[in-house]
Formats: sequence, structure tokens, C-alpha cells
Amino acid sequence: MMSFLKALSLFYAGIVLATQPLYACTISESFQQTTPLNVVDMGNAARLRLVDTVLRARRWPVSEIIASVSTPALGTERRPSVLSSARAEAVKRILLQLGLKESNIFVESPVYKKPVAPNKEALDELRSIAVDFYPKCDDDCARLCDDPRVLPDSRIVR
Repeated sequence: MMSFLKALSLFYAGIVLATQPLYACTISESFQQTTPLNVVDMGNAARLRLVDTVLRARRWPVSEIIASVSTPALGTERRPSVLSSARAEAVKRILLQLGLKESNIFVESPVYKKPVAPNKEALDELRSIAVDFYPKCDDDCARLCDDPRVLPDSRIVR
């Protein structure tokens, strides 16, 4: 009898969950810039876009922001590992000037020795500087999803 009641309650819970959409809230800001081959500097226009992205993240009601930086280089570029690291340092320097804490900046500098890309757009993406910003919350960041100062990327999850 007990197992029948458990099965029945699970059945009804499944019906309720299946008919009600669940919402997921992701708080982040992203910056991406394709870099020319063998070039470290991203240029003034890209720098201004990066500053704008940081300013959007600063609207979050949190005390700190985390930055995840990816500055890849292709194996076909001159001294790719040096180039990738130099790109990372250039981006990190800008983020520090904008007030991010060094301990909140996480850098990845991969070198794609033999990149496989089906087209030019995919190849450009492989050599793009990407910076993703996330809130650093002392507690649960879920409270940010209902905050009017935050523009979450919301999706319905089924």
C-alpha cells in the first residue's frame, strides 16, 4: 500500500512539473573580439567595448566581479605561446585598471596547434579574445534574478 502511495505521489509530481515551465537565470556579461594574426593589441574600439561590458557588470548589486579570460593563439602564428600570454597580460592589465581584483581574474591562454575549423567564422572564433564576467556572491546568487538592476539571460528549461 505504501509503495502505491509513493508511486501515485511521484506520478502527480511529474505531471505538475511537466506542465509548469521551470526558469533558469544566468547572470553574466560577455565580451568577444577576434584578433588579427600575430597581433597582441585589441585596438581602441575593442577596448571601449570591454570597458562598456565591465560597466554593465558593475550594475550588479554585488561587491565583486569575477572575470574569466581566454586569449588563444593558433599554432600557425609566430611564437604562439608567447603571443597568447601577451594577449592575456594586456587584457588583465585593462581589467585591473578598471578596478577588478587580481584574485578574481582567471586567465586561460591556450595554443591551438592544429586547429580544425569547418569555415572562416569558426577559425576566427578560435583566435578570439573572450572575457566572461560573473557576480561573486557571498551567499546564493539566485537573489539577483529578481533584482531590477540585473538583466539576466533567462531561459525556460523543460
